[in-house]
Amino acid sequence: MRPPTPAALGLLLLLLPPPPGETAKKATPCKRCRELVDKFNQGMVDTAKKNFGGGNTAWEEKALSKYEFSEVRLLEIMESLCGSSDFDCHSMLEEHEERLEAWWLRLKKEYPDLFEWFCVKTLEVCCSPGTYGPDCLACQGGSQRPCGGNGHCSGDGSRQGDGSCQCHPGYQGATCTDCVDGYFSSLRNETHSICTDVDECAAETPPCGDQQYCENVNGSFVCEECDSTCVGCTGKGPEQCKECVPGYTKESGQCAVGAGWNPLGKGQRIHRPRWASLRRASRLLAGAVLLCFPAARGLTPDASVKLRPLPLFSNEMFPIFGSLCASEL
Repeated sequence: MRPPTPAALGLLLLLLPPPPGETAKKATPCKRCRELVDKFNQGMVDTAKKNFGGGNTAWEEKALSKYEFSEVRLLEIMESLCGSSDFDCHSMLEEHEERLEAWWLRLKKEYPDLFEWFCVKTLEVCCSPGTYGPDCLACQGGSQRPCGGNGHCSGDGSRQGDGSCQCHPGYQGATCTDCVDGYFSSLRNETHSICTDVDECAAETPPCGDQQYCENVNGSFVCEECDSTCVGCTGKGPEQCKECVPGYTKESGQCAVGAGWNPLGKGQRIHRPRWASLRRASRLLAGAVLLCFPAARGLTPDASVKLRPLPLFSNEMFPIFGSLCASEL
């Protein structure tokens, strides 16, 4: 059996139904019309003073006035409207080319808004801003200020939707004029309603714990842990500490390790037994603490010096290391 030719395969692909979701991605008639009008308006901007500039000003003004409404300019605009692969644009332009030409040559002064004349009144695929649906009814809150200016009207400017309001964060209600919890009304009159976020962190009684700081977010707040060097804080990082933990002091505006800090605590010193093998000793906590392996548990060669194991590194927790020893001064 001979394999199908490339031409036959191409024809077969054209006959196949579009993949699922392809139809849903197709632009609505209103969107296609709006895009065509936007390109037309941009073409008018691009050709506003084309081929003029410098020289005889009086002659240019006379020539420009003729060019402004000429078919030559219309042709230049039309040629730049659609990309080479934009089938929908070419199809729409071919179908309504005579209407666009009539608007340009005879109706432009009477109907200066091309979108309103072409997409809303002539083709009836769009609605004026602030209106929606097949009959272009006013959105909730009125066409001048839909949803009180605090939301989006479903179907606004199209022949679709139901005119309901999708409120912005902080607003609720049929016309988005009420405040949700966590917001308060800072302004309200016949035309405007403004909801402002409540700053819970500014409350007289702080909402967070002693070792936390408060961050205000839209409609609420969050409590974050202070830096480990802080005893109370007003924000993130060691520079926001109210006070420093023991062993730390304020240096250059933030808590840092103080000079002479002793990890074993006040009144303690590191005991380095002479009888212990230095090769068997390990340094911990930046080389300050030594692990000791005494020959006799609890005693040193000098029996007058008593040893005590530190609880954090006790034999029960780390039996392999033996006792970590410190002697009292």
